[in-house]
Amino acid sequence: MKRRWPLQEFRRKAFLALLAVYALLLLLICLQASGMLSRETISVGAVSRSVTIKHVGETSTWDFEDIVLCVRKPFDRSAARRSGPCDERRFIHGFPETGEETADAPYDPKERHSVTLGMHDGVVTTLTWEADRGIWLDLDGHRSFETGARIALSKEQWQRIGTLTFTGRATIGAAAASGEDGILLSGNYEVRERSIFSRRTDSIKTGAFRRGDSVSLVGPDGSARVYGAVFPDDGGASSTAFHVTLASSEASAVKVSYFGAADPALIRANLLDRATESPYILALAFALSVLFGTAELLWPRCFPTSGRRDASLVDDAEAP
Repeated sequence: MKRRWPLQEFRRKAFLALLAVYALLLLLICLQASGMLSRETISVGAVSRSVTIKHVGETSTWDFEDIVLCVRKPFDRSAARRSGPCDERRFIHGFPETGEETADAPYDPKERHSVTLGMHDGVVTTLTWEADRGIWLDLDGHRSFETGARIALSKEQWQRIGTLTFTGRATIGAAAASGEDGILLSGNYEVRERSIFSRRTDSIKTGAFRRGDSVSLVGPDGSARVYGAVFPDDGGASSTAFHVTLASSEASAVKVSYFGAADPALIRANLLDRATESPYILALAFALSVLFGTAELLWPRCFPTSGRRDASLVDDAEAP
């Protein structure tokens, strides 16, 4: 009758345990590479001459002092065209809620107003850099201005106001076209991920935008909610654009539209990006290689070939 020594049984069980750990690590690598075990955040930073924002919720308030304010009206072909921000064919100069009656008053570029805008669902704001004239903010859907409004800021006022924050959906840069000045000048994006096993975030994909691109963040079902900020350039009076930053944990891709393309490009992190940049996948792959080497060493000891007899396998043959 044959029996195996306990050491040989232990080796076999240890080998099977290594195979189980090997399979588990391989599964973790696949799940991590697919993004199922991590939370993704996409951020964008750009220098642009325009940005369009559709606000979500009531999370931001914008305060303006000593600004030119114009309320939109139905287009009037009989009115004279003005070169300033308040074209009398499209706007009434003034703020109706102050009680001022300015519908028939001549346009006075020196008239100034102060206003606080509490953003809410459905408000659409478009900030445009108008060369030497400063920044124009077009407002649609706000409860205080049913027909829309325009706010004009000089570069100096823009510097004093500082950062404007928002929550919503945003598009940076107008589509490139002949005569279009509100384009994106430069920018970059970064995709960061945080594993469920750690609080640390790691950059797994970065890239840059070209001049004239139109950029937004999108999710699986369309545009994604972002947290963003618009702030003046440090160049002061010599500035030619403003800065925009966006960040979203709901977005799954960066949508880039550019001149000459029939369809926009969608930039997202893929399996190769995670496999080459994620430290967790690299660590798991290293552990996997160590286990594989250990398994190779244990294999001949645990499962010797039939043509060889290991010294650890001793037969207690019955005496003749």
